Amino acid sequence: MKRIEAFWKVILSLCVMTFLTFPAQALAKDGWYMGMDLGFTMAPEMDVAGRDNDVATTCDRIIDMDASCTRTGNEGDSWMNPVDGGTGILAGFSLGYRLGAFRGEGEYFYRTATHDSRSLTQVTDENLRRKFIDELENVDGGVDDVLSHNFFANLYYDFNMNSRFTPYIGVGVGVAQVSMDYFKRWQRSPDPRCISTFTGGGTGCNAMNAADPRNEKLAGTTTIADRKLTDTLFGYQLLAGMDYQISDPVSIGLKFRWADFGEFEGGAEWDQLRSHDSHNGDDVRVRYKVMTDDIQFWGVSLNMKYAFDQNVLSSSQARVSTGLSGVADSSRTGSAKDGWYMGMDLGFAKAPDLKVDGGDNDVPTTCDGFFVTPTCNQDRALTSFWNEVDGGTGILAGATLGYHLGDFRVEGEYFYRTTTHDGRSDTQGLDEDTERKRGQELEILDGGVDDVLSHNFFANLYYD
Repeated sequence: MKRIEAFWKVILSLCVMTFLTFPAQALAKDGWYMGMDLGFTMAPEMDVAGRDNDVATTCDRIIDMDASCTRTGNEGDSWMNPVDGGTGILAGFSLGYRLGAFRGEGEYFYRTATHDSRSLTQVTDENLRRKFIDELENVDGGVDDVLSHNFFANLYYDFNMNSRFTPYIGVGVGVAQVSMDYFKRWQRSPDPRCISTFTGGGTGCNAMNAADPRNEKLAGTTTIADRKLTDTLFGYQLLAGMDYQISDPVSIGLKFRWADFGEFEGGAEWDQLRSHDSHNGDDVRVRYKVMTDDIQFWGVSLNMKYAFDQNVLSSSQARVSTGLSGVADSSRTGSAKDGWYMGMDLGFAKAPDLKVDGGDNDVPTTCDGFFVTPTCNQDRALTSFWNEVDGGTGILAGATLGYHLGDFRVEGEYFYRTTTHDGRSDTQGLDEDTERKRGQELEILDGGVDDVLSHNFFANLYYD
């Protein structure tokens, strides 16, 4: 927070100096304008805490059919994972009204932050600490992507510099629909000799543990969460930037922002609980809930504004040219002037259904040395399977730089695309070995795709 406060003190100081130093002069004309932003965001590190309503493993009636525990309402494990900072894309558009040195604006922007962060889980209660000692071998978790749709009402003050440059500061309040790709894994030792949950606990690895069929049944099981969690958050943003007036209606510039929202909270049932469905053989579904620090991010973006001509808006007989140059070419009626141009795009993307093929080089379970003394000498064969995934929708945002020559335009284009599929389906197309596993041991066999994100670079040729 000290760095943030220092940053804004510098910005405010510069703006005050600018206001005192330069003489007053009329700013851009009053009236409506529209803008587009495309830029980069950076989110700081955060802690992700979690808790569920699971009972002790010894009360799991699927592992131990004779378990007779009674719920008291105080069950559950709690944990925490630190998550590294993330980076991503910001793209948005705005509609505003200028009145003197002030501007009021409604803004929408889409933001991504890719954390791709995994960390060892930190235990925060005694129940979970016992599980670490008695059965757990590997426990980690983290966050992949954080995506948000943001709607803000902003107020700006523009400083007059008696030039084409206009610095400004602003503040906004708004709401964000945030989604977070959350991952959590509790992996138990595959060796029943090292599971002491049902034989007193804390006894280390020995043959007595392996002799208990409940320890043997628990060995190698996993508890997994791999879900997209959502929450609606309210927040504020502080803004500062500099615009450069290219022509009477068009300006470009850089915008800096710091946004701070509340704590994210979301939850769901475990994808699998000790390798079975998310319950303990009773009528209570086991759910987890995660909470984060305040969702925050820095952002810097290229901004382009177009001011509507108020005379044009009030006259049905007038025509308006929306070219970046703002100057008509009398020698080529209806065409833009030759030369360089820049463009920005913000839109909607839709992807069709797709088929996802997969395979691995696993051996049959009877050849797994963690469970049996292997006697297999067969060559490893690639297994196969596939899943159907529903189509997805998302956002497309980009920037272009091109050259106009006569009726032709050549252009370099970058755009960022997201599509959210959130599609899960039963796995199909199994090979003979995997089909045998499904009949003999597998209870849940599904797969799918959540988000598809891409950075795209194109060279385009147009004929006007």
